[in-house]
Amino acid sequence: MWLAAPGPVLLRKFNRSTKQDDLVEEVDLVEANPSYAYIPYRDGRESSVALKDLAPSPRSPTDISPRPGSPREEAQSSIPLATSVPRS
Repeated sequence: MWLAAPGPVLLRKFNRSTKQDDLVEEVDLVEANPSYAYIPYRDGRESSVALKDLAPSPRSPTDISPRPGSPREEAQSSIPLATSVPRS
């Protein structure tokens, strides 16, 4: 999971002065619990933010492969990849 390890994440910005300002800013994740995450801002402040305001950064490594023995992997392995239909 992308919240399990420290690294870059995207944080939703609520205060924008114009429509052209960015919707998110990239910050470094320090620590996360089931409700909140602790992040330092670029200007030196540190704060806790709700997890719903965070998103994985495109620069952060993510593990999208299914884990061995997971129901998703078992379902994929039981689907035949190619079948031949006899023609008459």
